[in-house]
Amino acid sequence: MADNVPITAGAGTSIATDEVGGAHYQRVKVVHGADGVANDASAATPLPVSSASDTVLGTTADAAVDSDAVGTISGKLRGLVKILAARLPTALTGGGGVKVGIVDALPAGTNEIGKLAAGTAEIGKLGAGTAEIGKLAAGSAVIGTAKIATSAAGGWTPTHLIATASANLTLVKNAAGQVGGWYISNHAATWRYVKLFNKASAPDPSADSALCLINIAVPPGGAANVEFAQGIVFGTGIGYAITGAQADNDETNVTAGDVVLNLLYA
Repeated sequence: MADNVPITAGAGTSIATDEVGGAHYQRVKVVHGADGVANDASAATPLPVSSASDTVLGTTADAAVDSDAVGTISGKLRGLVKILAARLPTALTGGGGVKVGIVDALPAGTNEIGKLAAGTAEIGKLGAGTAEIGKLAAGSAVIGTAKIATSAAGGWTPTHLIATASANLTLVKNAAGQVGGWYISNHAATWRYVKLFNKASAPDPSADSALCLINIAVPPGGAANVEFAQGIVFGTGIGYAITGAQADNDETNVTAGDVVLNLLYA
């Protein structure tokens, strides 16, 4: 049968229209199909969509980019992403800038959105062989149970003396240093005094009283023990005297064995 059949309206014939501004616009029912076939558009037989007529941004270049099937929602989204990526400036799509890409199926055994393809370092993860930020190396204790490793270096250096029958004028260090603590016992029946001097040579209390930074009084039969987390700075040097009287400039000799001195310094 030939197309375009003429129709002459007869008595009682009605044609569906929509009146707009005094004029009637004919309503039509949409059908689709190959030549000689008329399928009513419905949920069961929707209008077909082809990539040739469904280029998202409407240019020939876009049609060339959109190589994905667009008959499905996922296909349309993939095509849109491809076209957008092609149209964005290079600064955004390459050269270390923000990347626009397509979410493909994740590698087998993974389900995290945003994980990159197998063999590629994860975003934020350092290169192969480098410990992750904040993560301890393999075999290390987890944070919270880690312990401080022992070391033969660092720490305080001890010096030890059992007092002789003198003022025990002694140079410990002839350069700037720190005193980290002391352990002193007095075995005499009267007070004994350990005086620490900021001097790069053996102290002379009678002449160096102004350089006496610390005067430690040790009671008879008692002790004076202390250790500091941070040392006391001696900017010139470290020396000491052990005497029998309190004044900084005193040089009274003690009896041998009166005092046992252990001094920590660096």
